[in-house]
Amino acid sequence: LPTIMDPVYGFQVTNVEASMASPSSLLHWTRRMIEIRKQNPAFGLGTYTELPSTNPAVLAFLREYGDDLVLCVHNFSRFAQPTELDLSAFGGRHPV
Repeated sequence: LPTIMDPVYGFQVTNVEASMASPSSLLHWTRRMIEIRKQNPAFGLGTYTELPSTNPAVLAFLREYGDDLVLCVHNFSRFAQPTELDLSAFGGRHPV
């Protein structure tokens, strides 16, 4: 018998074939994140600098390796959260 017999999360709905057909699936998101990590060595090799956030539910940090600088902002709440980050030291840079 299948492990999960559920109309929402059962194998008939949640499977690789369905995930491959849906651009918003966790499978596609994970593949995009792996590709981004491969393109930015700072994720694995860079220095880690935490940035102060005005919201305790938001963690922001920088990873830097050579010319590669990555700003990571994580929301640990289940709801959208506002925050303010001081990025004045990075004037002239543009997010991609």
